[in-house]
Amino acid sequence: MQSLARDNGEKPLVSCTDGVQPLDLIYEGQTVKDPHAWFDPHNAVIYVNNILDAVIGIDSPNAGTYRARAELYLQQLRVLDAWIDKQVSVIPEERRILVTSHDAFNYFAGRYGFQVRSPIGWSTGSEVGGGMTPERRRRVVESIRKFNVPAVFFETSVSPKNIRQIAAEANVKVGGELYSDAMGEDGTAGETYIGMMRENTLKICNALITN
Repeated sequence: MQSLARDNGEKPLVSCTDGVQPLDLIYEGQTVKDPHAWFDPHNAVIYVNNILDAVIGIDSPNAGTYRARAELYLQQLRVLDAWIDKQVSVIPEERRILVTSHDAFNYFAGRYGFQVRSPIGWSTGSEVGGGMTPERRRRVVESIRKFNVPAVFFETSVSPKNIRQIAAEANVKVGGELYSDAMGEDGTAGETYIGMMRENTLKICNALITN
């Protein structure tokens, strides 16, 4: 393996997503590659192995320590994946529909058998958070009603005020706040990747199983 260290003091740049099969995402009318690959723990495994190769390339004398720590974390990821699979298995297939204010959960949905639905007129998280016209809001509410879902979700990066109002108009509950583009602050359930995934799963399952 070629060392990634730089004699001139530059820090190496490593792409953790090498080897991930990206999904397509429609963003502002354009087809782009969905960047939220970490929501499938199988992709997180790829991240870890890429990081492992990188740090060994930089500091090969400590390769044994890095490999041991990586294997410990990889075991935790395998346990996480099995746990999520068990939790969502009790959700009836017809209820495995995620309606969120941000297109962040396509990889999660693909791994665990969910459908992701975006209401008509619901384009961006920032718009949902406060810039929606009355006509578009009406279309969003009607679209959510047609999905026949028990709950909708919002992300930590979006103001919940309008989401709650829209949910009330559509006669569905708000399933909770999900971690999407960022983990939680220190001391919260989402302060780590595994904690974030567990918390999201618990909220999704609780909202979609109960009426």
